[in-house]
Amino acid sequence: MRTELEEITKTVSFLSEAHDDQVNINKENSKVISNVVAENNTLRTKLGEITAELAEIEQRSRDSNIELQCVPESKSENLFTHIKKLAGTVSYQLSDKDVLNCHRVAKYKSGSKRPRSIIIKMISPRVRDNFLAAVKLYNLKNKDNKLNSTHLGFAVNQPIYVMEHLSPVNKQLHTRIVAKEKNYEFVWIHNGKIFVHKNIKSEAKIVRDKDFLQNL
Repeated sequence: MRTELEEITKTVSFLSEAHDDQVNINKENSKVISNVVAENNTLRTKLGEITAELAEIEQRSRDSNIELQCVPESKSENLFTHIKKLAGTVSYQLSDKDVLNCHRVAKYKSGSKRPRSIIIKMISPRVRDNFLAAVKLYNLKNKDNKLNSTHLGFAVNQPIYVMEHLSPVNKQLHTRIVAKEKNYEFVWIHNGKIFVHKNIKSEAKIVRDKDFLQNL
């Protein structure tokens, strides 16, 4: 019995030491996990900052651009002629040197039936803003005959939308808001930033990213 008791005592002592070792290991692992979590949070924050900076740079590269939406396509089309007709309709004096480049871009949604958008690169942000202001003024004065494809010589009457050229990230945000996901009464774009009003009495807010949009 004494021998068996000694064996049991040794076993208990071994198990106790093993338990203490395991407790120490768990403490070390907890420290490692805490450090990894903290480091991961720091990296996530830095990634978010870098992503935001890249998105801002991408949007700034479009500071002089205008996007025309829903202009009918044709094989023999002359985009510069469309732009000149549009400028004439809104009574804006657009010279040849004001337009650096214009081209159609791929559809945002490949299956969409809408024509490809036209991107116009103006000589400066000031020229772009003046052009957009002329378009806005025309549409305000002609609510029953806002800009449409007949103004460009097409037989079909299709509304034409003129807006700032948004980066893919901002375009996605703008699309989600316009889709009434948040039921905002007023949505507009200014200098590449998207502003929203819940209603006429609420404060205007800038939609910065998806997280911000979800928390609105």
